[in-house]
Amino acid sequence: MTELSPLKYTAFIMGVWFSANFFGHFFAGKIAKLTSVSGGEASVFSSGFFGTITEQISGLTLQSVLTESEGLQQLFSYVSVYASFGTISIIVGIFAILISPFIKKMMGGIH
Repeated sequence: MTELSPLKYTAFIMGVWFSANFFGHFFAGKIAKLTSVSGGEASVFSSGFFGTITEQISGLTLQSVLTESEGLQQLFSYVSVYASFGTISIIVGIFAILISPFIKKMMGGIH
């Protein structure tokens, strides 16, 4: 990070780099909270586009899981949240691969 930043912004860029660690842990806690099941409620990732992805991965639907035990509901919640974030990560990764040649040109030979 320090090689790519201008000299007068090196300390600021390092601060941003280290604060990314904080935000990573913060959002990991938020994701873990999304996986919890309370009172048979469906999470936002159990329906719509992400619900279809979860159904393709697990073979279970939200309606079939809500009539089952709490353990199966919790497992379905895990699968729905992590399958959704996995799908988002794949999309972002493909985007990063597509723009990487342009970023490399902008780096000006710094490896």
